[in-house]
Amino acid sequence: MDGESPMDEKPTLLFVDDEERILRSLKMMFRNGYNVLTTNNGQEALHILRCKTIHVIVSDQRMPTMLGIEVLREAKNISPNTMRVLLTGYADLSAVIGSINEGEIFRYITKPWKSEDIRETISQASQIALDANEDTRIITPEKRLVMVLDEDPEVASFIQQLVAKDFGDQYYVEWATTFENTVEVLATEPVAVIVTELNLENKNTEDFIKSLKYHAPEIVTVATSSYQDIDILVGLINEGQVYRFLPKPLRRGVAAMALSGAFRHYQSLHERPYLIKRHKVVPPSPEKEAATSSITGRIMNLFRGNKS
Repeated sequence: MDGESPMDEKPTLLFVDDEERILRSLKMMFRNGYNVLTTNNGQEALHILRCKTIHVIVSDQRMPTMLGIEVLREAKNISPNTMRVLLTGYADLSAVIGSINEGEIFRYITKPWKSEDIRETISQASQIALDANEDTRIITPEKRLVMVLDEDPEVASFIQQLVAKDFGDQYYVEWATTFENTVEVLATEPVAVIVTELNLENKNTEDFIKSLKYHAPEIVTVATSSYQDIDILVGLINEGQVYRFLPKPLRRGVAAMALSGAFRHYQSLHERPYLIKRHKVVPPSPEKEAATSSITGRIMNLFRGNKS
């Protein structure tokens, strides 16, 4: 492990990569504005997390003794306030899905990276971690709505029965089969969780999810699909911050765990609003939203007053 001392008020970064060349490059890039720690070993990274306050951990995925997603999963348990970033040079579908479902990462960065992009990501993550002591509580609605966005009535029935049986009367389910129906509900009712298919009305819901997360970050999104496109999933991490991805056909045990986690996550966001910053997404440009569809434009207008 290599670090800089003495520690001061600068954010502390921990880079984990089995390539010393990569670690040297990252240390050179960030040493002026941050305290930088490096290690080529996942287990040592976890030891550092137990002993020091780390604001951001950036881990490579492909390492010989411990995969990056395993490091970040354990990092979430050891130091939940530490922001987590996955770095990889491979189009690794299992790593992307794992980073959503297990690591709950802030960003997924591919090698070779653009200097300005990784600098901006680390800057945002560090500031969010530094702000983690804020704690302003807000009122959570007693009755929480789970929105199912899917054209398959069996999926809606599956989620409705699961919620009714496992989560009592604290949650209720409404089903929508179109973007239009969903926006109408969003305009009139507080939505806690959206369970959405990635393909609706023969359109990809990726831009809808990204726009919704940017304009209404307190809503927790669970994505479902029988198709697993790595580029779409990476976009849903960096720009949509989806909470979980569930492959179809849905399995009861897995879906129940995902929903239980989503409900706890929603409650945490409302009890500690500063946590919303941890799920800050890459902002969509107004031009892109306008060009993408009228639905994303309506979401932008619907939640415009919520953005500062």
